[in-house]
Amino acid sequence: MEFIYCFCLVSLVLIVGGLYKLLYYNYAKKNYSVVIGKIGDFEELNTSDFHTAKYPLIHYQVNGHTYKKRGSGSIVMGKPVKVYYNPSDPYKCVLEGDNGLILIFFGLIFLVIPAIIFFNK
Repeated sequence: MEFIYCFCLVSLVLIVGGLYKLLYYNYAKKNYSVVIGKIGDFEELNTSDFHTAKYPLIHYQVNGHTYKKRGSGSIVMGKPVKVYYNPSDPYKCVLEGDNGLILIFFGLIFLVIPAIIFFNK
């Protein structure tokens, strides 16, 4: 029974996080300026003792200054990416498509699994 609570807690965290990202993404699309960025290089991060993951670094320019934002694995090499940035603080930005829907999707899956188990008892 405790694992059902764990699934529900994980589900709640994912859904709330996804909703926050979705709201922020929609806010940025309406209120931020937009430039086109491109993959400049990759950043390697340790995910565990023996594994690393490479994330693309999106380079974008605002008023002659170059900024970087770590992207997700869904960004295609060589394809331009829209970057919505805050004009008063260009470090604050959102990448096109980084809207949190995947978090909401997995949150719903983590909610359905314990529901199926609970109602099949």
